Amino acid sequence: LKLRDIEVHWEKPSSEKWQSALYLEDIQGLELDGFSGRPATAQFPAVVLNQVEDATIRNTKVEPGTTVFLDVKGEKTRGIGLIGNDFRKAKTPYQTTSGAKNTEVAAVNNLSRQPVQ
Repeated sequence: LKLRDIEVHWEKPSSEKWQSALYLEDIQGLELDGFSGRPATAQFPAVVLNQVEDATIRNTKVEPGTTVFLDVKGEKTRGIGLIGNDFRKAKTPYQTTSGAKNTEVAAVNNLSRQPVQ
C-alpha cells in the first residue's frame, strides 16, 4: 500500500466517533509519504499502525494539536522506518503499545522537539 501527499483536516461540527486521521491495519510493505494532519482530538494519535510489517513513513508534517503522532501497536508489527519527518509539533513523535517492540522502529533524520528514543 502506497499513500502519498495526504492531508487530513477536521471540520465542524465534529463527531465523538472521530479519532485518528489514519488507522492502518494488517499491511505489509506500507509507504506513507507526504502526510500532513492531526488527530480529531489530542487524546488520540494522528496515525495508528496495527500489525504492520515493513513500513516507511517519510516527509510527514505534524499539525498543531497533536499529542502523539504515531502509535505503533501489535505483536506482528515489524520493520517500521521513520525518515525525514517533521515531528516538532507533536509532544511525542511515536510510541509502541499493545505488544509492539520499540526495537522494531528506526527513526533517522527526523525533526523533533526532543530526542526520539
